[in-house]
Amino acid sequence: MLDHAQTCAGKLKQPKDSLGNVVGEAAVLRTKLWEYLRERPDAGQLRAIEDGRADGVPWDHFTEALCVTSKQGAYQKARRLKAEQVREPSGAPCARGHSRTRGPRSPKTEQSMP
Repeated sequence: MLDHAQTCAGKLKQPKDSLGNVVGEAAVLRTKLWEYLRERPDAGQLRAIEDGRADGVPWDHFTEALCVTSKQGAYQKARRLKAEQVREPSGAPCARGHSRTRGPRSPKTEQSMP
């Protein structure tokens, strides 16, 4: 469905009687949906690992599934996945350490942005 929305995005036209930027807001919505899709696999994979470990599956059984070569690699990857599951105060997951609501940028950050 999102691929279809992406394909049809060029056909969207701004209604003349609309006060808001409908076309631009559609692009923002697509961006949010792509980010949501990017976050979901990590959370699902972590949940599967935790379920397996709770049922006694040893780390070396996860090596192929996690594309690593050792049980230590599987353990480290699981730790990274868990660290990426940063939670906001509302409890909504937001992977990769990004906050969904951003405060003011520091002057140093402003200068480094293109």
